Amino acid sequence: MNVNQSIIGKGTLSIKEVNQDFVAAANVPNKYNVIAVADGLGSFYNSEYASRFVCENLVNLIEDHDNMEELLFENLFEEITLNLKNKVAADFGSDDSHKNCFGTTLLCCIETEDEFQIGYLGNGGIFHIRGNFNSFPGRFYLPWNSINLLNPHSIEQSGKNAMYKLIEPNYKIGQIIPSVIKIRKDKLHFGDIIMLCSDGVYSYDEVQMGKDPNGKIWISGEEAMEKFYKHLNRYFSNKEFTNEALDVVINEYLEDLKMSDLIHDDTSLALVVSGKVQSFQLDKIAKAENGKNTQN
Repeated sequence: MNVNQSIIGKGTLSIKEVNQDFVAAANVPNKYNVIAVADGLGSFYNSEYASRFVCENLVNLIEDHDNMEELLFENLFEEITLNLKNKVAADFGSDDSHKNCFGTTLLCCIETEDEFQIGYLGNGGIFHIRGNFNSFPGRFYLPWNSINLLNPHSIEQSGKNAMYKLIEPNYKIGQIIPSVIKIRKDKLHFGDIIMLCSDGVYSYDEVQMGKDPNGKIWISGEEAMEKFYKHLNRYFSNKEFTNEALDVVINEYLEDLKMSDLIHDDTSLALVVSGKVQSFQLDKIAKAENGKNTQN
């Protein structure tokens, strides 16, 4: 299916005075859809400047790219990092005082006609969700056909997680080589949803674990993700599938997290929903309505 039939959406929210996250979602007509999430690192000065720049620069570079088959994410991320370095030098001067400044993660997904091309540095979540995620009985709290593909570029350091891969002006080449994932699109069955999020929503290195009195390991519930699936299901309960409506649902989801005291950091996400998901969901609604009419 053509990328113009896909839906894209984004949202960000913070309880802090300065939101250091940035999120982007753009359609390059008849070519690509691009979504990106960048989490400016709190231990870096002016990281909100960096997160905004890398997302906007990524979109600009993809808009000018004609052949995604020739795209190398290693080159793309290096170009973005060099552009950030040059922009920082132009706006703030080029000197060694920029150490521990302008640091950010970057997650991105580029949708082409046949696949999703994903590259990332840092932590957060990259969820691949089947279009029938909301077809489970109520006793299933979380759909098993939604999985986080992001393996964080972080290490334990003094009880906290520290990034060993990130974007910053004073970089070493090894820290800006991204992890790359390619997913062939499901055009026959249910379609695909890709959701990128900062660690304010979900990240493997932020999951709380412990042991009960019997020594058994427990893992904290994914309450934020459970709410996400409920809001996404609500979006598909309507027959009007638009970018604007998706933005509204995303921002209502973020407000729900805030009201539930589940936001403790900057919190951002972006989605791309393939056309096949929409046709599956419309068929699902039609079957439900036909069932009601038959009963009546």
